[in-house]
Amino acid sequence: VLLGLGQAPTQAREAVRFSLGRSTTADEIAEVLRVLPAIVERARRHRG
Repeated sequence: VLLGLGQAPTQAREAVRFSLGRSTTADEIAEVLRVLPAIVERARRHRG
């Protein structure tokens, strides 16, 4: 999708998409924000 929108391949590979719905709670969003930095750091270490 991102390539189709004209984004560079590197940007498309490194993108993360979050989908929210009516049932998504503030607690669920807070949990994602809590764990996301560690996930990003781990992904950066394994990028190759």
